[in-house]
Amino acid sequence: MTLKKSLLFAFFSGLLITLAFPPMTGNLLIFVGFVPLLFALEERNYHKPFWTMFIAMCVFHYGANWWISSWQENTDPYLFISGFAVGFGNPMMLLIPMYIFVMLRKRIGRDKSWALFPFIWTAYEWFHGLGDFSYPWLTIGNTQIFNTYWAQAADIFGSWGLSFMIISVNVLVLKLIYIMKEKNSEVKGWKASLRLPKVKRYALGIILLFLLPNIYGLIKVSQFDHYDLLKENKSIRVAVVQPNIDPWNKWAKMSAGDQINLHQHLYDSLTAAVGHIDLAIWSETSIGYIDERFNTLHNMYPLIDNINKNESSLLAGFVDIHRYKKAEDIPRTARYVPGDSSQRYDNFNSALLVNPDIYERGSPQLHHKSRLTPFAERLPFADYLIFAKEWFEWGVGISGWQKGKVQQPLMIRRANDSVLIGPVICIESIYSDCVSEFVRNGAEVLTVITNDAWYNYTTGPEQHYYIAAIRAIESGRYIARCANSGVSGFLSPTGQTISSLPQYERTALAEFIPLLDHKTMYVIWGDILPIFSAVLVIFAFVFAKRLGKKKEQD
Repeated sequence: MTLKKSLLFAFFSGLLITLAFPPMTGNLLIFVGFVPLLFALEERNYHKPFWTMFIAMCVFHYGANWWISSWQENTDPYLFISGFAVGFGNPMMLLIPMYIFVMLRKRIGRDKSWALFPFIWTAYEWFHGLGDFSYPWLTIGNTQIFNTYWAQAADIFGSWGLSFMIISVNVLVLKLIYIMKEKNSEVKGWKASLRLPKVKRYALGIILLFLLPNIYGLIKVSQFDHYDLLKENKSIRVAVVQPNIDPWNKWAKMSAGDQINLHQHLYDSLTAAVGHIDLAIWSETSIGYIDERFNTLHNMYPLIDNINKNESSLLAGFVDIHRYKKAEDIPRTARYVPGDSSQRYDNFNSALLVNPDIYERGSPQLHHKSRLTPFAERLPFADYLIFAKEWFEWGVGISGWQKGKVQQPLMIRRANDSVLIGPVICIESIYSDCVSEFVRNGAEVLTVITNDAWYNYTTGPEQHYYIAAIRAIESGRYIARCANSGVSGFLSPTGQTISSLPQYERTALAEFIPLLDHKTMYVIWGDILPIFSAVLVIFAFVFAKRLGKKKEQD
């Protein structure tokens, strides 16, 4: 195969994968999405594979994540340029599993390397979710949210399990193509080749990889009927408040006090229409900087009157400013207080939970966001690159946030009991382990607060919403999701939408949410599959020479 032809195959492969990513509805295309790329590499005998692999991964990234640059009239130049930087860097990162596959293909032969490819890809996706440069947004298991029954298998091994099965189907399809290609002349036609034992085995494998997860999902969905769960479990009434504030004006032209008033007005209008609500949710950074007394000392005077009047708890995005005491371990990236070089502080992108005074047993509770968007929220490895910290701070809002350290649920207090919630903030929702850790620590319901308005009128906000739906399946929990301009709504443990608000409207919505306490297999086992996959791939590299000799003997 010529290089030009292989590039066409690579482009087609990237296109198939792109069309499978939500909100696109071609999810089944992912099951053959890698086949053209692998076929092109095989036909070129893995000769100079860089451009073939890079084109496929580049089309994949830009096709699914073209919206990262924002493309709005008021877009900050830093955000716009960073989108192109990610567009170059992420395809390069996606080449890592492909190069690992190519190296093993040359050392241990075709059949063994093909068999290892699902493990290589799964291990890489997990690895790509670790560290400051992590970006597991494009985990291919996320493509299957519209494949409702099949996707339920995510509660066993997480989205990694879905990715593993998807790549396995791709490999089996590729094997079928090569058996038909190589045996066609021997058995006198492709119809006769369908009767070959290997063809039947691989075809059966493909059928089982579709059939068994669908049977499992059918049983699970029938057991998780929303209205039955409401009858069988305690519930909480939750409201999501969607203010639809222009993100570019949010930090400069609209005061924090005005934004609070807007949220309270929307919430009061909702309670007047539907009655008492246990928990109100406002979006990420919905409460900006007001003053030292509020943001540092946590005196809740702008909020508490409305909270007490409605006798409901409030979960809101909050700019928390922590001043370090001398006895504390102060991070190297901490800022100096203006005019006082003896004191240092940090900003935290936080979720703030405030209970009514009649139920409160202490200070307001906080969760600090632990997974920060690389460059936009924090310079990767900032602790070691202090000199470059200010080079990568964009001109809108607050940049250079400090990272939180724990995923501990927050407690809603009610008249007769309390409820533990997992307060997921924005990009934390793309991390399987981050969300499941809340459930592992006792969360009975999950919330996601985000501000995706930077990407309005692109596919980004919807994509983010559907990724949260995969987290609902993995964790076996309901998710109440509140976004500044949408998508705001309620997701069941099967990833299905119970109700949602239209995007780009100033409105609010309430639902009764069952409180669940069971733990899925994924919550119990964690990332056992990708870790096992990583160990297996390392083992294959270590013993590649021995496996290669065995290949020659065979």
